[in-house]
Amino acid sequence: MKIQKKAAKKDTLDVVIYAILAALLVLAGVLAWMYYDRHVDAKPLKVQVFLDNRCELFDDAFMAVSEPDGRRSYFDKGVAILETSSRSRIFVKSSDRYPDFHFESSRFKAESKVVITTQCGDRIDQTLDAMREQFKNRQR
Repeated sequence: MKIQKKAAKKDTLDVVIYAILAALLVLAGVLAWMYYDRHVDAKPLKVQVFLDNRCELFDDAFMAVSEPDGRRSYFDKGVAILETSSRSRIFVKSSDRYPDFHFESSRFKAESKVVITTQCGDRIDQTLDAMREQFKNRQR
C-alpha cells in the first residue's frame, strides 16, 4: 500500500513538473515571437503620409506620427514624410503647436504611401472653437 502511495505521489509530481516545463516553453515561444515581430526584418522605410483633411482646420493643425519609435513630421501642402521602419504603425494626431486642440486618428501599417482621413465630429466642437480662436489670434 505504501508503495502505491509513493508511486501516485511521484506520478503527480512528474505531471506538475511537465506542466511547468510546457508552460515555460510556451512562454519562451511567445517572447521569441514578440521579439521577432518587432525587431527582425524591420527595414527602413520612407513613408509619405497624405492628409485627407475633412475638418474645418488648417493642415498644420495636424502632424504624422509613427509608433513605436515616436518619429513625427508636420504636414506641408497635405504631405508629411516619415523616416521609420516597415514594422511601424502610422497615425495622425493634433500638432503639438496647438496644445488646446486634441485629435488622434486610427493607426495604419507603415507603407511607402499612406492616406489618412481626419474627420472632426460633434464630440470635439468645443476644441475646434478653441482652435479657431487660437488661429484668429495668430492672424492678427
